[in-house]
Amino acid sequence: MSDILKTRVLIAGAGAVDGCTAARLIEKGIDTTLMTRPERFEQIVVHGLRVTSPFGRFRKPVRGVVSAQLSKSYDLVIFACRAHLLPDAIQQAADAVGPNTFVLSLTGGGPNMEHLRRRYPADKSMGGIFEGRVRIDADGIIGHRPPEARILIGERSRGDRVAARIAELLTGRGLDAKTTSELDRWAWARSIFLGAGVGTSIMTKRPLTDALRFHPGQTHFAYMVGEGCAIAAANGVEIDKATMWRYRHSLTLVGEPLMSPPLVSDPGGSSQEAFYLMTQLIRRPGGGAASGLRLALSSLADEKAGAVIDA
Repeated sequence: MSDILKTRVLIAGAGAVDGCTAARLIEKGIDTTLMTRPERFEQIVVHGLRVTSPFGRFRKPVRGVVSAQLSKSYDLVIFACRAHLLPDAIQQAADAVGPNTFVLSLTGGGPNMEHLRRRYPADKSMGGIFEGRVRIDADGIIGHRPPEARILIGERSRGDRVAARIAELLTGRGLDAKTTSELDRWAWARSIFLGAGVGTSIMTKRPLTDALRFHPGQTHFAYMVGEGCAIAAANGVEIDKATMWRYRHSLTLVGEPLMSPPLVSDPGGSSQEAFYLMTQLIRRPGGGAASGLRLALSSLADEKAGAVIDA
């Protein structure tokens, strides 16, 4: 990646985060390809990649492939799919990863990084987090609401020059990318926020923003956040109160790019996401004692087995 403008990028997905990131890379003249499922591929071929945003609208034809069409390696492969889809996405993009390919996952969450670490050499892979108010509608149009999306890329060592180059690459209209030496802390905090948020929504049968207006929802959320922090500590990551305060109040603070956890009752997603967000915490060392998260997971299995959610 000596010449950043000559970097060939494959983004494994074409959802909200993937598409928004691809649009800004293409605007900078970066050679960018989207790997997507056949249905989404057809939308992109017919209508182009479409992003609506106060930071700049985007509608252009883009290069798209399905996994079976991959025939060459890229300089950088980015995974930004939903958390529970990451293992499959890694498998589908296997032919795009060569000996000189760097791999970045923007699928936030502490435990999720293990999928990357198991598959790729440590010197070629890195984790990250994308925090932004982005959505994709049924027509495939991506909406990005203010503020700027925040991208954190974990340094493999202090002063990681490759991570810094990738952060420079990903910074664009509406995207602010930086490196951090504390990715594990931020990733675990995000996992805890999402897992506790989904669990609270299940137990109260309300979206998290509504549930937190009432005492039962506040109690459920605080209890499950405490369980998540205990699990993180059992895995060697201490989460301070200030970090979790930011996530808790991101739902109401002006200027925060964080979105609410998945809404268990909303159409358009998959119940697998809710299961994954909680089980990725429960199955870790220390998770066996997480009675609140386990009860919420059991309730989802019993009452919402066929539910759909929006992530």
